[in-house]
Amino acid sequence: MSIPFSIAHDDHGISDSQASYIHTQVCETEPTGFFIQEVVLPEYLGSVPNALYGPKEGDSPVREEEVVYVTRGDRPYQDRMVKRPMRETQKVQAIGIVNYDEEEQQTHIFYFTIHGGSLAPKHPEDPSNQDVEGSQKFWSEHALVLT
Repeated sequence: MSIPFSIAHDDHGISDSQASYIHTQVCETEPTGFFIQEVVLPEYLGSVPNALYGPKEGDSPVREEEVVYVTRGDRPYQDRMVKRPMRETQKVQAIGIVNYDEEEQQTHIFYFTIHGGSLAPKHPEDPSNQDVEGSQKFWSEHALVLT
């Protein structure tokens, strides 16, 4: 029996076939509770957009003079953004939680997001960030593509 899933933040260019493959790979690891899992897509499924620039992606640090600060969505803080093109990658991060629905007596996987590229820490001002210092260092050298 396959485990049903849903994706909350699904605007990262992940196709249905890619999402199904990623979900299958996640299920093979039998996650419990909250999880973050990196999955590499096979070539036949193509690639996905990657919005991250900086050393984690093999680039030089993103210089401050290239950066603009933008509030994304309903976040109360501004993100470091750069006017560069999206790049393609086969590496994705699946971030989610395994839930058990008592009423339906079925397990469900809820993905908060699935996005292309390396795992990046939470924004330094995110109230749930448990490593503010590490996050500040990371985001002083990295930026997301301004779309």
